[in-house]
Amino acid sequence: MKIFKKCTGEIYPKEYELGKEEYWKERLCEIYRNHGIKTLAPTEEIRMVLIGDPSYPANIIIMKDGTEFYDELNSPKWAFEINKKVFNNKG
Repeated sequence: MKIFKKCTGEIYPKEYELGKEEYWKERLCEIYRNHGIKTLAPTEEIRMVLIGDPSYPANIIIMKDGTEFYDELNSPKWAFEINKKVFNNKG
């Protein structure tokens, strides 16, 4: 899994919580729980994470199949609705 700053493309520093793979695996699990998905979140399928900044304050989890999930904890409120649409299209 690669973790980048969205606007600069730089690798996000691992010394910060957002730069750690385990943090993003837990965020994906939380997204699955928030939407009532009963299957295990495919955390090993995370390809990369793009971390937003004040100009675009959304963090995006990109899966190996190209599916994108928005971090619902640290992104705008619309992230939940976008993720809901993703799950509706997958099922």
